[in-house]
Amino acid sequence: MTSLAVSPIAVQNFKFAQLSYGIYLEVVTAIQDFKPSDMKTTLAAIAFIAMIMMACGPSREVNVEMVNAQLVKVDTIYRSSDNPKQQLTWRDSDNIEYISIVSMNRSYPLGVVMSMLRPR
Repeated sequence: MTSLAVSPIAVQNFKFAQLSYGIYLEVVTAIQDFKPSDMKTTLAAIAFIAMIMMACGPSREVNVEMVNAQLVKVDTIYRSSDNPKQQLTWRDSDNIEYISIVSMNRSYPLGVVMSMLRPR
């Protein structure tokens, strides 16, 4: 007669699997015992709590205004050796300068006016 050696870890894993399956059956049984009206009440409460939590979050409002800026300077910059870009410098009526970087395949004439966003 041969004997089969079973490690303590295998026994522990088997007991854990039995426990997990037992917990799973209890949860499934509990969910099946819920009446539809209880489920609707629970879902409504969860939705209400989620709505309150979203309302208390930080405001995502951005305070900016649109201003017209005129193109005053065009420079070529080399951020990488094989890909030159154009650096456009814009100036609004309050002498605030804005910089944008665009590809070389577009041309912009000096003096053109474009809307920019400025913080309030």
